[in-house]
Parts: sequence; structure tokens; C-alpha cells
Amino acid sequence: MRILLVARTAAYLPNFRPVLASLAERGHELRVALEEERERVPGQLALVDDLAAMHPGVSRGRAPVRADRLAPMASELRRGLEYLRYREPLYAGSTWLRAHARKRAPARMRRLLGAAVLSHPRARLLAAGVLAWLERALPVPTELESFLRAERPDLVAVTPLVSAGGSQTDFVRAARRLGIPTAGWVYSWDNLTSKGAIHEPPDRLMVWNDAQRREATELHAIPADRVVVTGAQAFDHWFDWEPSTSREQFAARAGLRPDRPFVLYLGSSGGGLGLEAPFVSRWIAAMRASQRPRLGDASVLVRPHPHASLAQWDALAEQSVGDAVSVFPRGGEQPNNVQTRADFFDSIYHSAAVAGVNTSAFIESAIVGRPVLTVPSPEFRHAQLGTLHFSYFLDEGGGLLSMTDSLDDHLHELDAALASTDGSQHLRQRFLTAFVRPYGLDQPATPRFVAAIEELGRQAPAPARRRGGGPAARVAVEAVGRALDLEVRTRGLRRKLRRRGLRPLRRRLSRLLRRRRRRLGRRLRRATGHASAGLRSMRNSA
Repeated sequence: MRILLVARTAAYLPNFRPVLASLAERGHELRVALEEERERVPGQLALVDDLAAMHPGVSRGRAPVRADRLAPMASELRRGLEYLRYREPLYAGSTWLRAHARKRAPARMRRLLGAAVLSHPRARLLAAGVLAWLERALPVPTELESFLRAERPDLVAVTPLVSAGGSQTDFVRAARRLGIPTAGWVYSWDNLTSKGAIHEPPDRLMVWNDAQRREATELHAIPADRVVVTGAQAFDHWFDWEPSTSREQFAARAGLRPDRPFVLYLGSSGGGLGLEAPFVSRWIAAMRASQRPRLGDASVLVRPHPHASLAQWDALAEQSVGDAVSVFPRGGEQPNNVQTRADFFDSIYHSAAVAGVNTSAFIESAIVGRPVLTVPSPEFRHAQLGTLHFSYFLDEGGGLLSMTDSLDDHLHELDAALASTDGSQHLRQRFLTAFVRPYGLDQPATPRFVAAIEELGRQAPAPARRRGGGPAARVAVEAVGRALDLEVRTRGLRRKLRRRGLRPLRRRLSRLLRRRRRRLGRRLRRATGHASAGLRSMRNSA
């Protein structure tokens, strides 16, 4: 079977390493196409290149991106729908996610979806219906269909499918038009609650667990029979790993004393979290001042997240006294090769306890069997209780994290962990069963994932949906699309005229654009009037 995997960037590949390797070993032809051929951290592209060196059927290349005159409109409509999604009551406590969605939404869409629309459920429903009506009327880009015909895949997989603006929506629709089965690969634990929206359901959506199954059906309206629970394939190798160093060897490598236990602080990926280093300095100072001998003597190893600001840790590393505190690795590392993966595993394995704010590395720590504690601080509340996915650490399978209401209570529990009196191992096992390996801790996810892909390749795809919206929507899409395309193409010229002081010419051009927008706006209002009436009649008949 020839499988085409379309990934937004190379950053999404590491979590599917075991799946890609298994598909290649089973003799499938695998083509990885990247919309943006860049690495967030070094080593991500090497994953595919290493597989290609071992398996002649593996290759990588570039995937086209939508570049027709409707591309700006496609992005605006989808970002507008995502903006509305985060205004639902479910996200009332997620202030940062709401603010981030607003920032990603185009200014025109923010003005259109003003306070009056956002504050009333029926107005939001109507606005979402009109935007979705227009979005479904977008034609499939011909360049994507041509790309798929040239690649001749038997199956098209996309990841993450929930990137802002929904660029991969067009790949799913193009594949369906050509009769090619499609699969969406969920990249990580938080993707279905904190990223974009799924605007076109694939034939199969591969998820980790029942929590993500609920997210897919309830938040993204994916039919339940298209959602496949496989377990979390990204962690399969963690269940079988052994340390590559002794405790003494690792302590020497990380710059710690071998005769003292150490607490591992795992940095988070950034996003809306802000800088962690100032808090970590205060946290370490509180440990030393707590009058608990174990906390006073324990070393601290800080492992920066490679996607966050690395410069923030420089001061902490330079202020560290002797071998009581170490920042390792100093530049942060993505575990992409044998040595970096071994360092990551060994840092958890040799620790006495793990602490942090909000990171998926808590899952690896639970697999290794270490107590996991989160650090309470008001400055991080929005990145913890202000997100939907963080609650899984607290609730799924009885919970994974120990989270207290105060720093003093946190230090008390950390002291107990260092004394080896932590009694939460059974809770961590229950969490892993619920969240990582739902078919049993001895049942890896990768074989189920691969089997589901192979089964999908043998099936006929879901029938292609007709281009939505009808004639009125298509007229509106074409009209607004032409206006946006003209505005985008003349943006550089208008800036140049402003810089050179040619204000009369710039004003004439601006007046021309305003007239064009008003004329096309009248067409859009007439078209959306039909949509509003149709939506109202559908609700009344229901």
C-alpha cells in the first residue's frame, strides 16, 4: 500500500516514529510530504531520512499549499469558526485560550463577530452556521488534486489536522473527491481541546483514549464510527526502556552530586505560560528555607523544554552553587537520536521525584514510576486549571498529578516523595491504563494503530460530500474571495505608496478598494440572508 502522510511541519513527526517505522518494516511505501519543510529543533527531518536509508520505499518531499485567490478567504472563515468555538461556555475559564484565538482571528472577522454576536448563544449559533455555510462552499484547490494524482496514494493521512486556519482541510476534501481514504493522526494529548478545529471529518481519526474520543465527537462533531482508539503510540518505547547509565555516571554527566537524591524539574513548552525560571528560583529557595532536611540537602536538576525560551535559564545556571542545582542540557534537547533519548530517560529514571507546571513529560515520568507533583502558583493558573486538557492529569483513572493549594503543602508532599513514602503508584498505573494504554499496560498502541491504517486502506472511502451552500453560497464565496485577493495583492503597493509620500495615488487606490468591498458586501449580505432564512427554517422544523 502506498501511504501519503501530509504533515504541517517536521515537528509533528517524532510522535509517530514507531508507526512510521512499523509501516516501513511491513513493506508499505511511505511518502512524507511537508507543508513547511522546516525543523522547530534540529533532528526532526533526520527521522524520515534515517528511515529512508533503511527502507527504499520511504521518501519525503514538499506538499503544496493553497495559493488560489480564495486562500485568504478560506483562512479567514476557518479562523473565524475557531474564534467562535472558543467563545462557547465550555471555555469560560480558559482566558488565555480565548485571547489566543482572538489574536489568531483576522481583524475583519473580529469586527464582524462583535460583542453583540459573541455574548448571545443564538447569535453565535447563527454566525457559526453562516460561516460554516460559506466555508463548505469553498472549491477544492486544483493544485492539491493535481498533487494527489501525481503521488497516486492508496491512503492519505494528515497531521495534526487542527492547525489554526485548517490548511489540511483541503487535503482531506481533495482526497475524498478522488476516492482516496483519509485518516487524521492526532499529534498530542491537548490537540483536540486547545488548537484549531476539524472542518472536514476524515474517514478515520486516530486518538489515544476515550477522553479524546469524547473530544472528537462532542467538540469536533466527528461521527463516532470514524474515531479509532489505539492508545498513545508515542510512548510505546518508554515501557521497555532501561537506563543507559548508572546513577553515578548520570550525576557526573549532569553536574550533580552522586550521593544525594535529586528532584527533576521539567520545563514546559511555553505558549501562554510565560517565563518559568524566576519562579523556579523562588521554588528552590523555598525548598532550602523549609526546615525540612531532605529538601535542604536534595539536588535539583532543571531540564529546559526545547521549544521554550532557553535564555531564561542562563541566570539560574550561573547562580547555581556547586553541584546542588544544575540545568541540563543547557541548550535544551529534543530527544531525536539515541543519545538525547537516553539522556531524557535517564534524567527521569534516576530522579527521586518530578515537578513542573504543565507538560506531557509528566506522562513519561508516570511510565517510569516516579512521583509527579505540579507547582502551585497564581502566575501559572491559566496554563493549568485554565485549560481543559490539564484536568486529565487530575481526574483520568484517578489522576496522575499531586496538586496542592499552597506552596507549603507542595513542599510537604515533595518531602514525602524524597522519603520514599509516596503511596500514589497505584493511581499512576490507573491513569496510564485509562490515558495511555486503554487495552492494558502490556498492550502497545503501535500495532493497533498500524492495523487500523491497513484496514482503512482496504476499504472504500466515505462518499464525497457535494460542495456545500448551493448557488448563493458559491456566488458569495467567489465575490468575497476576489475582494480579499485584491486586497492582499495590493497590500505591498499601498505600503510602498505610503512610504514614498504618494498619498493622492494611495487614496485613489483605497477608494477603489472600498467601492469594490461595498459592492461585493451587498452581494454577500444578499447571499447570507438566504443562509440565515434556511438555518431558521431548519431549526423551526426541528
